Amino acid sequence: MTQPAIVVVFSDIHVNSTAGLLPPKVRRDDGSTHLSNKTQRWLWKQYLALWAYVAERKELLGARVTVVFNGDGPDRNKHSDGYDMIAASRADIVRWTVDVLKPASPRARIARLRWLGRMASLCSLMWRRWRMRWR
Repeated sequence: MTQPAIVVVFSDIHVNSTAGLLPPKVRRDDGSTHLSNKTQRWLWKQYLALWAYVAERKELLGARVTVVFNGDGPDRNKHSDGYDMIAASRADIVRWTVDVLKPASPRARIARLRWLGRMASLCSLMWRRWRMRWR
């Protein structure tokens, strides 16, 4: 019998945007703290609930979980005045993007990180380094 599979697909999470997915409290490189807004807190709560549901279904079905993060992960928005960005620091954005990916990691194999631009390659590199330490 073939093992059941669950595929979770994400797109346009826009980490670093005031309207994007972000943990409720993040630390900036300068030592300050950013607290997410009401919408971001709601999104984060739903995001964690999704991963709890995926874990439950994985256990119940004995399924293999594959995750596809497809497009617009980290957001540095070079094409506008950046008014809705939380930080300008690449280090902050990369760290926060990895933090957003962490709830998926114990439950799933991250099959694909497909993001565009230099920020994407930095986030993918940091993710691979974090995953190696996590295993």
